[in-house]
Amino acid sequence: MAKAIGSEQLSIDLQPPAHPLKSVLTLRLVLGWTVLFGAIVFLLATCWDIQWHITVGRDRTLTPPHLMILAGDTISGIAALAAVLFETLWVRRSPLLAQSSTRFAATFYSSLGAYIAGYAALASAIAFPLDSYWHSLYGVDVAIWAPFHIMAIAAMTIAAFGAVFMLMSAANLASKVHASRAVRLGYAGVIVALATMMGIYTIILVQAFGNLSYITLGAVSINVYPLMIASFGALILVAAVHAIPWKAVATSIAVVYLFLDLAIYLFVPPAMNALVQFEQLSLLPVKRGTPPVVLSFQWQYTFIIAAVLLDLAIYLARRKGWSPRFQKTVVFMTTMVGFVLVAVLNPLYIPSVIRHGDLLAILIVSLPLGLLGAYIGSWFGLSVGESMQHIER
Repeated sequence: MAKAIGSEQLSIDLQPPAHPLKSVLTLRLVLGWTVLFGAIVFLLATCWDIQWHITVGRDRTLTPPHLMILAGDTISGIAALAAVLFETLWVRRSPLLAQSSTRFAATFYSSLGAYIAGYAALASAIAFPLDSYWHSLYGVDVAIWAPFHIMAIAAMTIAAFGAVFMLMSAANLASKVHASRAVRLGYAGVIVALATMMGIYTIILVQAFGNLSYITLGAVSINVYPLMIASFGALILVAAVHAIPWKAVATSIAVVYLFLDLAIYLFVPPAMNALVQFEQLSLLPVKRGTPPVVLSFQWQYTFIIAAVLLDLAIYLARRKGWSPRFQKTVVFMTTMVGFVLVAVLNPLYIPSVIRHGDLLAILIVSLPLGLLGAYIGSWFGLSVGESMQHIER
């Protein structure tokens, strides 16, 4: 009896005190949302910058859109750095907090997401001068699929993913200390961060309907759009529904994604007009008299189809008590069907394929690649979702 009591007392003493844990989860919530804010600033600024290149041209390096892009990088990077420094100091004062942190280089302690976001924001910032050098060598272009454009966009997509891990870690700690409000803030932040990831990735998808998106193998042309939208979209949605125990999680991500699109539509044209008037510039001759066409018109509105189908499948699985193995099969099949519909029903996709060549020949090869992408994305999504569930508990 005494031994049992002694071992119980020992296990209680080894737990981190409640107050330091609450401080850590508050820090991760605040700085996770700050990293996320920087990623949203980057998203708005990049859409503004692309529109600026199309309608005005690349007149100099430090334009207001470029400065706003750098501001988004800086906000995310400083927030991630602050998270690492604060938590490292707190672990030194209360070593038991190390149990809820990820150690790096035998010195630093923080959420895994803070390291991810910090390195990603740094990579995006490094891409900026490299992109300027690229333009000085090869001239001005508005191609999104240029090397250092891809580097910057991919890096900030990863920074938003870092925010996902920071906020999920905060939610896990909050559930540990029974802070229900913090749990809700963490889960809500994860949903917004995943939608932001999809939003930043959409910038890459803008050129997925042009000639660059085709791979020609002999007499067959393969369009990579179904593969691109299905693999990344499936990863985001499946990870979310697996990690967050709320209803309609995937649909919530799609709705937030559409709200981000609305924010772009409301921000870019007024910003364009105000800056053109302030700097007394004129539109390029081919664009003169033409209203700006914002990137939001090329967002993936059909993304919501896959989200709703996946939520319905998860709802049925939970209600009917299907086995985990059968649930996984249903999730994979639903996601694959959903993202084929996302591609086919996108109003830009079929017309772009018709313009390129033989519709049937392209679809016969491209859509199976979309199915494969959805399967691979779902597989990774399950793994990521499981990691999110248990990260730094």
